[in-house]
Amino acid sequence: MELITVRELFKNTEKYVDQEIEIGGWVRNKRPSKQFGFIVLNDGTYFSPVQVVYTDALENFQDITKINMQVDAYLEENLKHLEYFINDKGLSRDTHPVNPIRVQSLNLYATCPDEKALAEKMDEIIGALMKLSNDEVDYYLGFFVATAGLIAINIDGEVTSEEIERVLNNLSSFHIFPRQFLEDVSQQDVVKIFHSSIEEILKRRPDMRDAMLSYVITLILADSSFNQQEVDFIFEIGEKCFGFSTKEIADRMAGAIQQNFIPSYEAIC
Repeated sequence: MELITVRELFKNTEKYVDQEIEIGGWVRNKRPSKQFGFIVLNDGTYFSPVQVVYTDALENFQDITKINMQVDAYLEENLKHLEYFINDKGLSRDTHPVNPIRVQSLNLYATCPDEKALAEKMDEIIGALMKLSNDEVDYYLGFFVATAGLIAINIDGEVTSEEIERVLNNLSSFHIFPRQFLEDVSQQDVVKIFHSSIEEILKRRPDMRDAMLSYVITLILADSSFNQQEVDFIFEIGEKCFGFSTKEIADRMAGAIQQNFIPSYEAIC
C-alpha cells in the first residue's frame, strides 16, 4: 500500500473517507486511556498533524498503548527526509524540512568528533536552508498561523508557555526562526494581518478554508477547555472569513470535540 502524506490527506479529505490508508511519520504526542487513545502523528508535509484514534477493539491495542518515540529511529527517519530534500531539485515551503534541519544540526553538534567534521556536515545543512523557493500561499500561511495562534491563546486572557510553544511548533513549518517572526508579528496589527492573510490564501487556494478553520478550532481546544467567547470567535470567523453556515461550523466543532477534546479537571469542575 502506498504511503499517503498528511498534506495529501488534508487536501483531498473526501477522497479518503471510509478508505483504508497508510501514513508514515513520527509520534508527536500520545494520550492513552483504558479503552481508547489518541496518537498525534506528523510527517513534516503540513502545518497540522493527523490525530489517530485507536480503541480496545483492535487486537494489538495493548501494543499500541506502549508505543513510544524511539530516538534512534527518529534520527534515522529524520536523516532520510533531509537527504531526500537535499538531493531533489527545488522544492517549496510545502516540503522544506525546517524541523529535520534543526534536529540534524543538534545531532551533528552532539556527535561530530571535531570541528572539521562538523563544518563539513554543516555546509550541507546550510545549503538546505538556502534551497527554498518562493510560494505565495506559504508566505501568507506563515502570517495566518502566527496571527491565529496569537488571537486564540489570548482570548481567555491566560497565556501559558505551553500555548506559545504550540504556536511556535506550528509556525516552524514556515519559518526558520519562528520565535523572532512571532515576536515581529505581535508588534503589528494582528487582527488586520489575520484577516488579510485569510483573504490572500483563499484567493489562491479556496480549497484550504476547511483546513484553516480546523486549525483555529484545534488551537482553541488545545488547552482542554473553552469558553463562550472562544466559541463566539470560531463562529464569527467561520461565517465571515471562511463562508461556512452556522450548521457547518457547529458540525466541525462537534466533530473536533468528539475526536480530539479531552477536558481538563478544571474544566469539568
